[in-house]
Amino acid sequence: MINRVLIVISVLLVSNSIFGQADFYFDFIGAYSFIPKFEHVDELIFADIFGNPSKVKITEEYKVKPGFTIEVGFDKNIKNRISINSGIGFLYYQFKRESKLEFVENNITFDIYSNVQPGNPIGDYYGTQPGGIRFQDINTDLGDDSTVIGNSNTGETKILYLAIPVRLNYTLVPDKLKIGVGLNNYFVAYSSQIKTTLDFETQPISQKEYNDKSSNGLNNYQLTGEITLEYMIFKGLWVKAGYINNFSTIYDKLQPTDYPTIKNDKAKYRTVLIGLKYII
Repeated sequence: MINRVLIVISVLLVSNSIFGQADFYFDFIGAYSFIPKFEHVDELIFADIFGNPSKVKITEEYKVKPGFTIEVGFDKNIKNRISINSGIGFLYYQFKRESKLEFVENNITFDIYSNVQPGNPIGDYYGTQPGGIRFQDINTDLGDDSTVIGNSNTGETKILYLAIPVRLNYTLVPDKLKIGVGLNNYFVAYSSQIKTTLDFETQPISQKEYNDKSSNGLNNYQLTGEITLEYMIFKGLWVKAGYINNFSTIYDKLQPTDYPTIKNDKAKYRTVLIGLKYII
């Protein structure tokens, strides 16, 4: 509901700006996000040499690369030092999600390989995909401390969001320094997720990577809060810095193939911004 309200406000502001006095601008901002680490412990039956159940610790980490945002819009004074700001733009994120799998006994983690009886396909088809945890082949010969799930490019993710912001600015120093707060609506415009699937055409059965561009598993709408600081360095050219806090998770509801029924609710963007704003 709130996203519809914000869209309506943006449309009204744009319409009003056509007939009123407003400053139009163009932003190009660098963005770097921090995505929290996620850990979950689950009890599954892995057939070790004694047939005992084992607790499995699943860890997700995100290796983030720099992104950017571009935006066009307008600033309109509404009272004294107060102005309102809105527009339309794009925000680009890129990161790699890496997952690890470990056995846990008495709060101590073990290398999966050391707990598996040689020669048996123990632990096969248990792994993760962006958006949830699901069955997938794993290689039990990889690590000394844990098993990394997936192939070398698995988890590489690129997401382009359509952005519709609404901000309220306050001028601290006339024609020099502004501070702003606002809300942003982000809608997935494009996505690319490298995932793996089992290739039954090979002997023995192996993994193969594929590029999922369907946005499957992603939350298609993001609501965020933003605080910004703008400083004019030349007439019409401003340095802009800010921070975006996401209220929505990156990943959406679980898919039918996800197992167990776990969703990473901690996967949210925490984004630092710095770049330039040019007022026409």
